[in-house]
Amino acid sequence: MKKSIMAHKARIVILITLISACLTSAGWAANYYVDAINGNDTNTGTQTAPWKTVAKVNSTTRAGDTVSFNSGGVWNESLTPVSGTSLNSTIYKSYGTGSKPKIKGMVLNNKSYILVQDLEIWNDNANYPVYIYNGSNHITVKNCYVWASSSCGWWAAFYVTNANYNDFEYNTVEHQNFSGLHDAFNLDQGSSHNIIKYNTLGDAAHYSLSLVGASNTNPTWESSYNYIGYNTITNTRGAPAGICTTTNNNIIEYNKMSSGNNGMVDQYPTAFKLLGSNNVFRYNILKDMPAGTTNGRGMRSETYLYASGWPVNKATYNHVYNNVITNLGGTEAANGAIYIGTNTTDSTAQNAFNVFKNNIVFNNTLPYEITKQNSPLIHDNAFTNNIIFRSGATNVVYSDGSGKSVASQQAYDSLWKGNIQSDPILDTSFMPLAGSPAINGGANLTTITSPSGTGTSFTVADSAYFTDGMGIVSGDTIQIGSQTAIITAINYSTNVLNLDRTVTWTQGTPVNLPYNGTKPNIGLVQASASAPIVLPVPRNLQ
Repeated sequence: MKKSIMAHKARIVILITLISACLTSAGWAANYYVDAINGNDTNTGTQTAPWKTVAKVNSTTRAGDTVSFNSGGVWNESLTPVSGTSLNSTIYKSYGTGSKPKIKGMVLNNKSYILVQDLEIWNDNANYPVYIYNGSNHITVKNCYVWASSSCGWWAAFYVTNANYNDFEYNTVEHQNFSGLHDAFNLDQGSSHNIIKYNTLGDAAHYSLSLVGASNTNPTWESSYNYIGYNTITNTRGAPAGICTTTNNNIIEYNKMSSGNNGMVDQYPTAFKLLGSNNVFRYNILKDMPAGTTNGRGMRSETYLYASGWPVNKATYNHVYNNVITNLGGTEAANGAIYIGTNTTDSTAQNAFNVFKNNIVFNNTLPYEITKQNSPLIHDNAFTNNIIFRSGATNVVYSDGSGKSVASQQAYDSLWKGNIQSDPILDTSFMPLAGSPAINGGANLTTITSPSGTGTSFTVADSAYFTDGMGIVSGDTIQIGSQTAIITAINYSTNVLNLDRTVTWTQGTPVNLPYNGTKPNIGLVQASASAPIVLPVPRNLQ
């Protein structure tokens, strides 16, 4: 009998220990509710007895808690979220029906494992509306409306600097102060391995989206291995997007970018500024910069020195392929829809070894479709199997001081091969119609250089067309002959691709992203004239 009682007590102790361990691992997480109208900070914070102020939230919330703000509520206070853990993020969200809860600012200083969703966050001149900095990591901001008012003099509405492994999705962002150089979304110095996708990025006097690596105070920093995809970027006041100053190894894909106003504040109004090294820019649409835009340049790959103490901007080993660039305007002589140039004599400001392949650049209202400035700093830039066309125009390329047709440019520069000067024949969504030279008109991205064999890895001539996901998204699905596989790792120094399955190849086999037909297409969608057009599937949908 005594042994039975002791065994029973032992089981109770074990049960209590297990329950305690579970509670401890969960961080004793609590659910709190906040109501700006009916709440009271002396309440317990339940849905039936909610708190009232953001100040109460800031002072009381602990790691792993969930805080829900009542829809329709307005708080003239700044939110300072509390870090969660790798097992339990701290969550800030909305509840109820109506408009998003409106909060004046959010600051995350060296915070981690936080989810913020379904909120409206704004600010005037008190601070950035959203400010994430100083080593903050594993922050998710999702489905929020973030905006800076017309009186906000801070650089960006959504400002991220020195922050890594964060995820920003389905947000709407704009900066309403048009009197100076302001961005809507700025991913700034030392910010790497971040995801920016499915967002709607709107007006700003400078850029809707800007990615910067370094500055004079942090000249060795980089912003690298970021993923920017599936965003709609429409700026009626400034430039859509750009990357510069030690921004390397970033993936920019499936974005729609347009600018509908010529009143841009920046010196050179731009559809997309492409600088840095080893970036991939693919399957994007750049369009609609007005014809009267002074100094307008399209995709601007122009090297320069911003100011003393800053690292020199260079553009090297970037891969630009399968994009559509159209209806970009500007009045300055010799500017182009793709502009390759330099405005410095610094020998480190190289604009070299970039690849432009399978793009459609057509019917822009800039003086030329493609412009390459004459400078010893600009060299070894390859143009392969692009469609370059303007209705009624012969000289669509400006190269080294004179206008040229595509054929004359290819005779002049051996790095120009297979380009076409012909109407691309696209529908209103820029998809190829029957008879389009874009169908089966593309060049292979690269080929296998390894000896013929079977395995899960091989060497290619140029691995920089692809991504292994950088630890934040899925690796590319590639097509090897008629086989497909997913890239799990890339050694860019040796051009070795590692795959998720075994494949068989012969030396020289083409390697592409998946396509239908006999060859890849030029432009956005990989389909043959007889096969249905298959839109690319978004990756990592949540």
